[in-house]
Amino acid sequence: MIGITGSNGKSTVTSLMGEMANADSVNVGVGGNIGFAALDMLANNHDLYVLELSSFQLETTSSLDMTAAIFLNLSEDHMDRYDGMEDYRQAKLRIFDQTQLAVWNQDDVQTKAPESVNAISFGFTEGDYTLTLRDGEEWLTAKGEQVMAVSDIALVGRHNVANCLAAMALADAAGVSRDAQRAAMREYRGLPHRCQQVIKHDGVLWVNDSKATNPASTLAALDGLQLAGKLHLLVGGDGKGAEFSSLKPALDKLDVALYCYGRDGDAFTSLVAEPIVVDTMQQAMDIAAKTSKAGDMVLLSPACASFDQFQNFMVRGDTFAAYAKEIAARHSEESISG
Repeated sequence: MIGITGSNGKSTVTSLMGEMANADSVNVGVGGNIGFAALDMLANNHDLYVLELSSFQLETTSSLDMTAAIFLNLSEDHMDRYDGMEDYRQAKLRIFDQTQLAVWNQDDVQTKAPESVNAISFGFTEGDYTLTLRDGEEWLTAKGEQVMAVSDIALVGRHNVANCLAAMALADAAGVSRDAQRAAMREYRGLPHRCQQVIKHDGVLWVNDSKATNPASTLAALDGLQLAGKLHLLVGGDGKGAEFSSLKPALDKLDVALYCYGRDGDAFTSLVAEPIVVDTMQQAMDIAAKTSKAGDMVLLSPACASFDQFQNFMVRGDTFAAYAKEIAARHSEESISG
């Protein structure tokens, strides 16, 4: 059994770990906070269970006998539930109480495992799983072994390089072969609702990042983003008591139109000089469709939960994708009739 927690990236690492096991012909079950409920999976008699575990689940879980467990990162989230960041962190750290091997992030010391636990680490500049240079190119490296070039990873974004290092550490602990790990990282392109390209119409790219339910996740989407044109960024929803000023430095680097919608949309208005405030996501999309030009991107990366207007982030993302396609079809019809 493998356990995965963290504020961001845990669904990607869980799914990637599952793909690595599948590539090695392992009878693997993937679930927990993603996909199937953990207890329901027991009926399938898998040889390997890969579980995404939220802080909520870890609060009341004390009987998981895990081969390895990982704490990916910690950032502000669920502040409407916890007394503060340390309270939230302690809930996450419970994952190390029940594992033979703890894996933590050298680039986020808040994830460090207790000294009493058998532990290894990953990180961009140091750790058992890290990056090294070879002929001027970055390579994923496992305990000194250069495994594959970063440029060969199918996933996009710097945060996903860290996710690959994390998945490698877990796969090694589970006995998944190196060839299977490489094959999965070359093919796996990520989860729906996470920087998912929906449609490109008239040179405008529409991207669904509905899974960005906290500021750190939206920051990951913005990190290193380079566009020929303007970014039309849709933010808002149920803020869960979060504070959003951490987004401002990233927004300052971009030519951005910021659309603020939903119950906590007003919490974003101080981040740019001229925010566009609307009630719903669809209203924001209508305005973006009228004002965007070739080379622009319309990005739903709300930094909030969806519960004020949608059942969950999946429904929010599906609604965005369907409406983006409807907008494109409508504009095509208008161009023909015109």
